[in-house]
Amino acid sequence: MKKRKPWYRARNVVLLILAAGLIWLAWAVYFAMTAKPGNAIDYAQRITELARNAQPGDIDGPNRWDDYIAEFADFYSLALAGAAPGTKALGQSPDISYAYDTSRFETPQDAEIARLEALANLKALRESGVFERADAFVPAGPIYRQYTKDELVAFVLMPDLSYSRVFARVNRAEFHTAIAEARDDDALRCVRRALSLAKVPINGPNLISWLVGIAQYGILFEGIREETLAGHLSPETARRILDELNKVKIRSGEIAIEGERLGILDIVERSFTDDGHGGGILLVTEVPEGQFNGNNQARHPRITNLMGFFLPGKKDTVDSVNEVYDFALRCIKESPAEQQRLLADFVGWAERRLKSTYLPLEVLIPAFDRAFSNYEACVNDLALTRVGLALSIYNSEHGEYPESLDQLVPNVFPALPKDRFTSDGTYGYVKRAATPDDPREFLLYSFGFDGVDHRGTLPRGGIAPSHAYSPGYEGTDFVFNPNPLATDADQ
Repeated sequence: MKKRKPWYRARNVVLLILAAGLIWLAWAVYFAMTAKPGNAIDYAQRITELARNAQPGDIDGPNRWDDYIAEFADFYSLALAGAAPGTKALGQSPDISYAYDTSRFETPQDAEIARLEALANLKALRESGVFERADAFVPAGPIYRQYTKDELVAFVLMPDLSYSRVFARVNRAEFHTAIAEARDDDALRCVRRALSLAKVPINGPNLISWLVGIAQYGILFEGIREETLAGHLSPETARRILDELNKVKIRSGEIAIEGERLGILDIVERSFTDDGHGGGILLVTEVPEGQFNGNNQARHPRITNLMGFFLPGKKDTVDSVNEVYDFALRCIKESPAEQQRLLADFVGWAERRLKSTYLPLEVLIPAFDRAFSNYEACVNDLALTRVGLALSIYNSEHGEYPESLDQLVPNVFPALPKDRFTSDGTYGYVKRAATPDDPREFLLYSFGFDGVDHRGTLPRGGIAPSHAYSPGYEGTDFVFNPNPLATDADQ
């Protein structure tokens, strides 16, 4: 009688492995063709609640988002068309910023045509009641977008933000015009209006909205700075504006960063299956790649979902996203110098970690750097604008500027604003005698990105002074009052 061979001999084992592999492959193909992404978490509701809780005033008050959108859409259509008929002599769309800035024109004749057109349009907008209607949002109350679950919240476009930024420039033009026409109460209304309206985007739950709010603040601060340095503000108006600015606290980016986190987690939720325990497999067909790269390409065939078995799972991807945003929240609370140190150590690791998730999330990293830099510049801009107003008030009361900024305390300030770019928080200040080549009677500046006193050295080569706050412009300062008679080489 023959001895029976064991079932586990080599040939049978190989056949079993092949059979198991074919069964798994069949199941995997079936899975790839039929799997659905998870939708257990409503991130749209979470982002809406985040925005709601960030609102100024009574968050249980009526949400006026629809009124806000309607008002600024109407304003934008008026501004774009040219509120005053026949005011396109230069063949350009009307730009009301020409009412206060015609530096881009090559000839005085073109500059004057543009200025008069801008003033005509500004008058027409004023008479149409746009400023009074905007005052309905002063003081700021709950104004926030409510997201719905069928939206991919990370990529919701909000053109109304650009409308509000255009309005900020128009409001600045009205501020300059009101000062020139001695309508000081109207000028103060412009300041209050700008401060309230900037809170709408800056309280929004994404970086773009937050940065639009910062830009709106910057438009106002630049206008106040120009009028202060030109000596056009009466002592009473300067003090009233300073009182308004003393109340301002520019919101840092925690809400925006947390909203961005929720938006990315919403993408993850829509791109992975859900096993009910925080895990899942990537479905390549569900990744919104066209949204990331601007290319609305056709979806991959469903068979490509097989790739998900060989890529990081849902839990690892969520952990990576949370690590990045936890770091960003930590970073925004640090000084500018510490932010840059942390970013230098973190960027390489984060890019590698996020690239490994297949989702192209590494594009987010540079946005943090730019956002943090813009925020710090805006905070310093506010502080220097307040100090500039205080110097103007002191000069009107004493007939000269103080020998040091400490003399502004306590009669003008209870305490001096702090420069976040220096270890001791001091700003550069020098009282000086005016000369034919330099009419300034004082020099006021921040030490800029490197935190070193360069005695008011500006970035050169036509670079905007605000670049002094950015990496790559070490050796320069942000100067509140550059010499108006100096060339770029002289600064």
